[in-house]
Amino acid sequence: MSVKREILVTVPNRLHMFTTRAQFNVNNMTGGVGISVDTNQKMLVKISENSDQHKVPNKCIGYFCDLFKTRVEFPNYFEVNYENKLRPHCGYGTTVSQISALCVALNNLLGLPFTDVDLRKMIMENYCEQHGDQLIRGLETGVGPACSLYGGINMVVNTGSYIHMDLPKDIWVATFIPEHEAYRRSISLDEEIGQQSRSLQADEESLDERNALLYGKYIPAMLYQNWEELGKLTQQIHSMGLKKIECERFDYMFQDRLIKKMLDSGALIAGLSSLGPLNYFLARENEIENIIAVLEKRGLATNVSRYPISAKGVCVIDGE
Repeated sequence: MSVKREILVTVPNRLHMFTTRAQFNVNNMTGGVGISVDTNQKMLVKISENSDQHKVPNKCIGYFCDLFKTRVEFPNYFEVNYENKLRPHCGYGTTVSQISALCVALNNLLGLPFTDVDLRKMIMENYCEQHGDQLIRGLETGVGPACSLYGGINMVVNTGSYIHMDLPKDIWVATFIPEHEAYRRSISLDEEIGQQSRSLQADEESLDERNALLYGKYIPAMLYQNWEELGKLTQQIHSMGLKKIECERFDYMFQDRLIKKMLDSGALIAGLSSLGPLNYFLARENEIENIIAVLEKRGLATNVSRYPISAKGVCVIDGE
């Protein structure tokens, strides 16, 4: 095993456009589509040769450090320096993005013992969230790790395969939380888990219709980079299954009108990221400011952030 002493990696975040199935953490019964976003964050991972414990920023990072240590039978511990700059639990995938970046860093640090598919499977099977001072089982679709590993836009339904879409460099993403009282909250993990039966029911009710749309129209639109079709289909998916429930937790009719307003103003794709309340839109870099001006003029958004798309996902910046 070729071991390095330390490694520095980027930590892109993910926007979760929609979930394809509602049975989380299970191959072929979950999945979705997401966007890899370059939020200019970095993580430094070191080997702590004179320590008897990991030095980590949170319990999720510590859990995956233990997982790697056990699987490769590594004698030493790890030190991880990372501070998330984004608001957690609002749609950026802050937890899964840092876990994915850590796995890439540890894998490189230890001489690449695992393939990218191994890493995706490891994260799906062991994904966790910190709830208070405790670690609990998290709800994972596989979208976050795929976005972290490959960049661009990715659709997954299992860890063995994925559909990837490279984006032109002039397409950026803007994010914001709508100026609407219904969006002045975040959806708690307890609330999401507590509504699992409702999610599963909605999943089954529109499954055939969604599958026809996804496999008959959405994937071809991704492969041909048919932006007009992708924008319309993504809006339609917000009216179906689990994504509709996610919108209803805020204000479904407002969310639908907001997406239409963004598309009519020039956005290529727009929607609610994950559980929200974060909204996003993709647009040509030279058109983003015009769309933001429309939203601000109508009092729909303030404090809009702009990010380039992450082209390659997690990147190793330096290592020794």
